[in-house]
Amino acid sequence: MNEKIPHLINLLDDPDDEIRNIVILELEKVGYSLEEEVRYFDLPLDEQRKSLLSGIYAKNDRRWLKKQWSGLNTISDDLQALEAGLSYIAQFQNGRFSEKKLVSVLDDLAADFLNKHRPPDHFALIHYLFTETGLKGAENDYYNPLNSNLLHVLESKSGIPISLVAILMLVGARVDLQYYGCNFPGHFLARFINPVDEETILVDCFSGGHLIYEEDLENLDKEAFRNLLDTAYEKTDARTILRRVLGNLLFAYKNNGEDMKSEFFEALLTIY
Repeated sequence: MNEKIPHLINLLDDPDDEIRNIVILELEKVGYSLEEEVRYFDLPLDEQRKSLLSGIYAKNDRRWLKKQWSGLNTISDDLQALEAGLSYIAQFQNGRFSEKKLVSVLDDLAADFLNKHRPPDHFALIHYLFTETGLKGAENDYYNPLNSNLLHVLESKSGIPISLVAILMLVGARVDLQYYGCNFPGHFLARFINPVDEETILVDCFSGGHLIYEEDLENLDKEAFRNLLDTAYEKTDARTILRRVLGNLLFAYKNNGEDMKSEFFEALLTIY
């Protein structure tokens, strides 16, 4: 632990602006561990110190997420990259030192599903997540930035389409069931291939796991039907999904008046 921290914290409320700025710079140099080290020393903090420290913590959080996001380029497995990116977002929003981890929650969900459904199949997992577990679309709080946080979605039981699809994909991978994302412009869907007849079936996770079969689309004109199927069969990789998640976050934070966070997530779009 950095023994200078208690002294630096005491100087945070110095009346001299120049001294305070020097102290803030020194605290920033501590790096990502600052929040943990401040807790270790268990220092009394008045509102001014808390406010100044929270600004440093937020800056450290952004630096941390930017570094992790750059590392996504080194992950060759697509699902691993998707899970890593979504885990980083959850950790960023919940606090980097939060004990709850996305990987553990997804593992527990997959284990619970397997305990209840043997042998597992695509239809059973969809029913489990969107009926038994009660995951649903966040109709009343759609633009909440936390709807892009899979830990929050799993805890609150509601989320936006792309988050719900990601949960289906990641839990599915844990039980050897493959689902894909469908990057429709207005409403992100999932798809899977029915092993019985090799038909591609779409899943509207936002609407309770509603299944859409090709025969359901027969009322569309031929061009619209063809375009829909082309989009359904298009590969939607981790980069595409995560970029769409970032787009949702920058809009949600902008909508909340949190311009700094909105601009930060916009900047991440240039990294991966």
